[in-house]
Amino acid sequence: MLKEELKQEIEVLKNKGVNPKLAVLLTGDDPASVAYAKFLEKVSGTAGVSFELHHLEAAASELEIKLKIEDLNADNRVHGILIMMPLPAM
Repeated sequence: MLKEELKQEIEVLKNKGVNPKLAVLLTGDDPASVAYAKFLEKVSGTAGVSFELHHLEAAASELEIKLKIEDLNADNRVHGILIMMPLPAM
């Protein structure tokens, strides 16, 4: 039932010219995080939501991560940002 409600809400947005997009920020190669990001990509596609994965190296600095988040936040085409844990030690 929840899945149908979600699809209806996404359809309403699309009818208003809004194409929902989820951006996922993954830093490093934690196996559980990589698997979950792949799952989110699949679920997003099924729901009709665009999906964008941003994969940074495990050695990414705090500044690089913050700048990527700022870029995604400033992108009007992105409606949700998910930051995958764990983040590298700073």
